[in-house]
Amino acid sequence: MRTYRFAGWMLAVMAALAADSQVDLRHRARLVEAMSAEEKRELLEQRRRFEALPESERRRLRELYRAIERQPNADALKTVLRHYHRWLLQLPPRERAELLSLPTQERLAQIEKRIREEERQRFYELVNRQLTLKDHEVIHAWLKQVIEARESRLLKAYPKLKNVEGGRRYRILVMLMMRSRFAPSESETRALFEPTEQEWQELAGKLCPKAQEFLRKQPSDATRHKILWKWVHTAIGSRLHRPLPTNAKLLEFLKQLPPEQRNRIESLPTRQQMFEELRRLYVRRQLPAWGRPRHGPPPGLPRRPPSEAGSKPGEERPLSSDRSR
Repeated sequence: MRTYRFAGWMLAVMAALAADSQVDLRHRARLVEAMSAEEKRELLEQRRRFEALPESERRRLRELYRAIERQPNADALKTVLRHYHRWLLQLPPRERAELLSLPTQERLAQIEKRIREEERQRFYELVNRQLTLKDHEVIHAWLKQVIEARESRLLKAYPKLKNVEGGRRYRILVMLMMRSRFAPSESETRALFEPTEQEWQELAGKLCPKAQEFLRKQPSDATRHKILWKWVHTAIGSRLHRPLPTNAKLLEFLKQLPPEQRNRIESLPTRQQMFEELRRLYVRRQLPAWGRPRHGPPPGLPRRPPSEAGSKPGEERPLSSDRSR
């Protein structure tokens, strides 16, 4: 069975080891004795699964195991197989089944893509752990200065904001600044809001020593800017709602959703899309009704500066991430 052949690859190989008469019996006995009761039960289940396979499949797995054992890096190869199996088990069932149904080369490409996404998520979780609560206040003060330094230019680009009360106008400009990150690098929107190198350095110099050291270890200014943007986003989120949840928290949240909604989310094309949708739903549930974002830009605000009115639809993301589905 194709799905079993890949999902249970490591289990079957280990079972093949237990079933291979050429393996030293005394060594095998010592390995089993050192196992916990749970590990022994798992080994027994692996053996049963192996014996239930067709003879041709058992023969193939024995040959595979012998081929691995002949390699100079056999231990490393077996470790990779174990990690792969554990990684498969932590995927949502629907996503795991879809991955295992793919042709080999396409499946390998998808695995590489998913692992890159997970590494990126782990990196940003590590990034956020560098900040203290005081850093959040430092970022808000810095952000206010950055917005005020651009206010005259911003009001020329968004003249209707002149009639908006000061505190509300500032909050709208902050949202537009975060949105500008996704505009094309050469666009006027990006140029309006992008902090200068001097402004980034001023922010970095005011953060806690741990955060500053983390920034110094990064390989390039582009990476440092990406991290600083992430910290700004986190600081804004901490005032709008509770801190953004980790992937582990989102998976727990997924279990609490109604079956129909859970199935829809698990069937999204990529793991990244699944987590983005879960994060959107999670954040929405944390906000009181009056605090939930509206569809589209705030009242009286154009979607783009007038000079960009002729740009193609979809060139920039809509202001609110809470789109109709």
